[in-house]
Order: sequence, then C-alpha cells, then structure tokens
Amino acid sequence: MDFAKADFYSGLNEEAEYLGTIYRYGSPWHMPMMILLSSTKEEFKEGVSLYLENKELVPFLEWPHLWPDGLGTDYSYFFHEGRVYCSSMGGELFDPIEIIRGGMLTESYKGSKPRFPLMKQYNGSEIKTT
Repeated sequence: MDFAKADFYSGLNEEAEYLGTIYRYGSPWHMPMMILLSSTKEEFKEGVSLYLENKELVPFLEWPHLWPDGLGTDYSYFFHEGRVYCSSMGGELFDPIEIIRGGMLTESYKGSKPRFPLMKQYNGSEIKTT
C-alpha cells in the first residue's frame, strides 16, 4: 500500500494555485495518466478535481498539513508551461512519466527546486517562515 501524500498545484513557485491534497497513493506510480499527461491547465485542474472526489480528504481545511508549505509533502505535482512536473519533499523537479517508464530519478531532474506558496496551518493561522 502506498501511504505517500501528494499536493497538487496549478503553476509553479510562490504564485502557484493550490488545488488539493490526497493522503494515500500519491506516488507517480499510482497517479492517473489523465493528470500526468495533461497538456493544458484546464485538463490538469479537471483531472485533479476528478481524482480528489473519491480520495480521503479533509474538505473543511484550506491547508490540511501541520507544515507551512509543500516542502514536507511526499510528492507535489505542478502544471507549468504545458506539462506536469513532480517534486519529492521539495527536491528537484522531475518528469513523473520518465520515472514510471523506469528511468533513473537523477537522470530525469529538470534542474531546479520548486519554491512553494506559503499556506495556512490547519487552524487557519498564518505561519511565518524565514
């Protein structure tokens, strides 16, 4: 069983729009192809929305984690410039399709680490980071 959490964002870096979180099956190997192969922002958002409908969610929370941003999440998926990127625990962006195909993680890096938007803690209070 895959207990990896995953966050979804439309856009990249501090300007990204947070779309939601799943609490299991967040690794690239369990991610639906309709999400990973999205070629437009609309396709990505629709795919994420459909996927999240049937997952374990905490719908009343704007940001469901105890950490202030995506750095603490197992996997984060970003739609940016016509394709989907993934990051594990805030590490370098990589192509999740290359990983599913059996590629080496170090060979699929795209050369940068994401900067996450500052989110709110579960109780709604703003968390300040330095």
